[in-house]
Amino acid sequence: MSTHILEEAAGRLTQLGYFALPQPVNIGGVLFEFAHFLVGPSGSLTTIVVPQHDETPARLLQKVQALAQALDTSESRRSLTLISAQPLQIDDATNELSSYARVLFVSSMESLDDDIASLLPLKLPSAEGESADPIPHAISKLSRTDAEFLASSFVISSSSGGAESVRSAFKSWMRGALVLQEGSD
Repeated sequence: MSTHILEEAAGRLTQLGYFALPQPVNIGGVLFEFAHFLVGPSGSLTTIVVPQHDETPARLLQKVQALAQALDTSESRRSLTLISAQPLQIDDATNELSSYARVLFVSSMESLDDDIASLLPLKLPSAEGESADPIPHAISKLSRTDAEFLASSFVISSSSGGAESVRSAFKSWMRGALVLQEGSD
């Protein structure tokens, strides 16, 4: 079961643009071999390793520590992620392992995407039909019954002029509010 879920995790990541490197991988003159060794797609600075199914925790810690040190020595900016199907005991070894790599535990096939979500591309809603200018959209979301609607829309509308324009609009609004408050006494 655990071997199968790790294979699925590696397969899912390669479908999404991660690249599986041929093994053993040479980093700074040191050879590393894992069940899977993946690097993130273009623009991603992620290195993902999947341990052998029979890897002992002590051996896994030793390999991850050596890999992290090799990446550091070679001045790599890549982050290191370990995907495991074995629940890790919260102890000193696990704490030490997490100081070298982000550790993701995949628990089941049903929750695979949730378990590796931090490695998946972010899905944003389509912006089709939306205005290129977000200001009218923001103003339309303000409540018309809101007592501060006019001030809010005035300040938001001034944002296209930059920070100084917003400061000036806010100051004008505050002066007007103070004058109104003084007049009500």
